[in-house]
Amino acid sequence: MQEEMERIYNEDQERWGKAIFAANFIFAGVIFLMELIMCFVFEVQGLREQPLGEYLFLYMFLPTALNVIILAIGFVMLQLLRSGQEIMNYIPLVQMTMICFVLTTLHHVFFVTFATFCFPVFISVIFHDRKLTRRITVLSLICLTVMMFLGPRVNHVEDPFLFSSYLIAAAIVLSANILCDLLMQYEHQKDRKLEMLHRSRMEIMDQLKYDQKTGLHGHTSFQTGLKKLVDEAELCKRPAVAVLDIDDFKKVNDTYGHVKGDMVILELARIMRETCGDKYTAARFGGEEFAILFQNGTIDDYICTVEMIRQEMERIPFEFCAEPVTVSAGIAIWKRGWGTTEFFDRADEALYISKRQGKNRTTVCDGDSVKSASLYQWLKTVPDKK
Repeated sequence: MQEEMERIYNEDQERWGKAIFAANFIFAGVIFLMELIMCFVFEVQGLREQPLGEYLFLYMFLPTALNVIILAIGFVMLQLLRSGQEIMNYIPLVQMTMICFVLTTLHHVFFVTFATFCFPVFISVIFHDRKLTRRITVLSLICLTVMMFLGPRVNHVEDPFLFSSYLIAAAIVLSANILCDLLMQYEHQKDRKLEMLHRSRMEIMDQLKYDQKTGLHGHTSFQTGLKKLVDEAELCKRPAVAVLDIDDFKKVNDTYGHVKGDMVILELARIMRETCGDKYTAARFGGEEFAILFQNGTIDDYICTVEMIRQEMERIPFEFCAEPVTVSAGIAIWKRGWGTTEFFDRADEALYISKRQGKNRTTVCDGDSVKSASLYQWLKTVPDKK
């Protein structure tokens, strides 16, 4: 289960990494489109100060070429790295940061571009890794600082408000990091609450699945297993259901008390658990009523299992009771066309035949025939006369 959860988590991380990588292509495309529009507007309004060739190189060819190189390097690295490696989460975020660096360096006079360094910081929250967010924040601040010194030299433009704009941008990036940290703390607390809720739900499911007194499967689990047994009856060897009932259990309770009665129930549950193991499903679906779901075995196996339980229970010496405490049982072998209700009812009918015939015995219902377990097994040893 843990490995499956890790696999799903890694697949989600990889999918989001690819989504951010695709967003970087769109980001670079939008920047190119904006450059193209600005070039047209500047040309029409006569705002361009550089020669056309220099302008096209500086604001069209150079940023486009740098962005293409950044995207190409990231693409190659993603192809070379194995799935699940932590560094794969860094690649698209570093790409976006570098695209922001190219944009702000070539357009440092437009202070609004400085805010783009918040993009990779906020997007890093997707990976729910505080260390990753801090490192992307540091990288953004480094790029912002380099831009402040490099931008005026590339554009040959001095701006008296550049340093104050840098400080404001750095404060915004740091604030973005703080907000991201708060978001991740909130997500962490929410995940913990969801995990606690899931565990509580699983505990409730276990309580519904297992009988709290004996540890055997409970009533709900038995009914679910019986339905599944009938649904899959065509795909496996003839399944069967056995119903067991402690003989004169009310007398045990009335004579020796409910504590002694519980000892009898626990002892029978132990015998059933040890005899059935993982091969068959043992359940307690009522006070002194127990059941076993059989599949992928032979009818002889089913009868032998129930008889072993019955005989072992008879041999258990209870110190508070001079006479042995016995069990009666009924087994129904599934017949084509039977639903869950008829299947169980046939086993229940076989049980009450055992009760009426003297208790401490097993009766088998195989289709339309009903025989005692001992007679059934004896008939299996008699050769057919033709």
